[in-house]
Amino acid sequence: MKRQMQRMLPGVKIFLDIDDLRDVSELEYYVEKSASTQLFLSRGYLQSRNCLREVDATLKKAKPYQFVHEADPEKGGGPLEELKEELDDEEQRKSLFESGHPVTTWHRIAEFQVVSLKLIAEEMLSASQRGQAFSLLVPGSLLQLELDFKTPVVLYASPNNPGAKELAEELKACFSNIEVCQVRRQLADVRQRSLAFAMPSLRLRSCRASLVSLSSPTRNESGEIGVEPTHFLLYLNQKTFVDKVAGKRLADEVQAARAEGMRIKLAHENDGEDEGRAGCAFSRFFRTTPKELILDGLYKEQVATAFMGSEMHRIVSRKLFAQSLGAVVRKKRARWVGLANPGPVQSSAI
Repeated sequence: MKRQMQRMLPGVKIFLDIDDLRDVSELEYYVEKSASTQLFLSRGYLQSRNCLREVDATLKKAKPYQFVHEADPEKGGGPLEELKEELDDEEQRKSLFESGHPVTTWHRIAEFQVVSLKLIAEEMLSASQRGQAFSLLVPGSLLQLELDFKTPVVLYASPNNPGAKELAEELKACFSNIEVCQVRRQLADVRQRSLAFAMPSLRLRSCRASLVSLSSPTRNESGEIGVEPTHFLLYLNQKTFVDKVAGKRLADEVQAARAEGMRIKLAHENDGEDEGRAGCAFSRFFRTTPKELILDGLYKEQVATAFMGSEMHRIVSRKLFAQSLGAVVRKKRARWVGLANPGPVQSSAI
């Protein structure tokens, strides 16, 4: 993180104890000389004697501070509420965490890490300039790019997939060429159509079934007419495949869509528990997903797009998912400037 921050803000001076500390007795001195301190919340941080010395000095000297949260359990992280409880001193815990300080989650996926670094850098600059607000522009990051679709996209959000409709509508609100449907046009039975190629006697019936299904649009209980979507949105969160009835129906829908050759796009709600989105670790789905889908390679064929909780990270999540649907960077149109009296034209060689 220190190296990445030095690349983003050339000339910034960052003290890191394992690099710069000469004598452990000087910890409080370095806190006093710093414009702000950054508290990196991971397992054991609030139980370390020397780390607590820095925390105590930060509070006593009334130094501006920022929280950075390591959420990945494999990197020593954990749920924020659990990490807070590691601080035994209740009064100190209250002083530290009930001050309304924002918490930035640290990510290692490049696109999300850029956002984390941007947020940390803005807080550092604000603290060093007595609260002045900063908004950094990171050229080339997804935050700065505008995306467009060359052809319309119709996302199918299954009624059996909790939260899928809400996520699809969230995407629709951000991209003009996305539509959402929850009713698919009834197609001929997949097994019957596949058997028709092996058994000529079934071909005629298969063709008739297809004609009937296409000429008789499907309607749901609300009277909505089914359409043929371009993509199947499979939204993965704590509730996916859990309900016995809805979970079985969703699994059947996914199997049928895969057999038909429909493009299935995976969206994984990663850390949105605070926003009520039921985020969870991806490893959970190897326990909750029906075995036939796992054995069929559902999770091997593509990487699920991670949907993060914070506002800035969420923007990147939506753009990454849009790119998986085929969105491209919007080209800026050249602007012509007319001159009323340009005068004689001169040429020069360079």
